[in-house]
Amino acid sequence: MPAWQWGLVLLGVLWALQALGTWRQMRHYRQVMQVVLREEPEGYLGTGAARGVLAKGVIVLLVAGPDLVARRVLLMEGRSVLAGFRRTPELEGLSLDALEAKDFPSRQQGRAAALRGAIAQIRKAAAQPVASDESLLASPA
Repeated sequence: MPAWQWGLVLLGVLWALQALGTWRQMRHYRQVMQVVLREEPEGYLGTGAARGVLAKGVIVLLVAGPDLVARRVLLMEGRSVLAGFRRTPELEGLSLDALEAKDFPSRQQGRAAALRGAIAQIRKAAAQPVASDESLLASPA
């Protein structure tokens, strides 16, 4: 078999491995989301992501209570599909304002950008009015 055919076979194998890794990472993401939603039924959930060209990519899951204080902060950081979520207790218990104002080192700017995206989602959801039960009841005839 000529070298170019071996190259195509190798390229196909690498592509299949990447597809498998991506599927595994998406399954992990869905499982973590289900656990978070089950364990934190009240409050708001925000997600943020920052892609790195040469730096690590970052995904943040931020759960804030009705008082807009971070209850849980999960961080996925890495360059490959083998990265997984881990809790960051040093960010939990802080208000959204304190999280937004937190100064991250220059090598963690992706983390700061992803966190700002999650905070923006939570602020948007918190600003929307909640439908009251009275408006859902039919008026008496």
